[in-house]
Amino acid sequence: IALVGLTGAAMVAVLVAINTFVVPNSQRLGMPHTVPFDLSVRGSLADWTAAVVLLVASAICWIIFSIRQHRIDDIRGRYHVWFLASMVCLMMSANSVSSLHLVIASALSQMTGWQALRDGAVWWLAVAGLPIAWIATRAILDASESRLAGAMALFGAGCYAFAFASYLGWLPITDPRAESSITAGARLLGHWSLLVGVIAYARYVILDAQGLIPIRLRRSESRESSASERTEGSRQTMGVIGPGATSATQSTRKSSAPRAEWIDGSQPEEDENEDDDRGKGEKLHKTERKQLRRPKPQKRAA
Repeated sequence: IALVGLTGAAMVAVLVAINTFVVPNSQRLGMPHTVPFDLSVRGSLADWTAAVVLLVASAICWIIFSIRQHRIDDIRGRYHVWFLASMVCLMMSANSVSSLHLVIASALSQMTGWQALRDGAVWWLAVAGLPIAWIATRAILDASESRLAGAMALFGAGCYAFAFASYLGWLPITDPRAESSITAGARLLGHWSLLVGVIAYARYVILDAQGLIPIRLRRSESRESSASERTEGSRQTMGVIGPGATSATQSTRKSSAPRAEWIDGSQPEEDENEDDDRGKGEKLHKTERKQLRRPKPQKRAA
């Protein structure tokens, strides 16, 4: 994950440096074939890099969706947001090299005779920007379980906001070359941050499905456990319970705590509930006995 992030940062730095220093000098020397490195021209190397990065991010979002749909505590079906995120990344990948948002903005501006912001950006913001922002917010909230994924997603959102502000001219930048470098560089850095974030959350989801993520206690449960520990510590200090009794109590609790273990049915298992019911003169049904024998599963999300 760190290697992907460093690769993206290095690529963005190289493209911005070429656009800032190499392209102007090449044009002065009479070398017109600098379109692949000119970030102000559509179809440049930065646009194709963004298309590939977003395509990979779309595939990883689909992997997250295919695993998250088997999570047993997601009653409200929040995993559906990753299917929408996959479609959004795919659409953004196609838009990186085709500039469909400019086509939509110009068409709606001609139809209505009204446009606002730069190149009629208000139209593609209303048509695609608001739904994408809603999907991104839900995805960030869902990915906040992984601190790395949540941090990279927020950083990518900040890069997109900075690039949008530079594109609309809200930043005090007068040089068009510097404006194109900042806008394209911040946008491409946001794409790489998005890729790192979805990779980090995909890793988290896979480890969670394998049961390798420790359970995080809720605030109420952690407060109750800390309060009980304080009570036992104060009693031990006051002499009500000695250290030997405290250790014995803890060992008794550990031994009495039920353990969730799998059984294959090859060996007979004693059922205490069945013996108690037989002593009372009541007989259990076969399905009820199976349910009583079935061990309680461990508390985890997937």
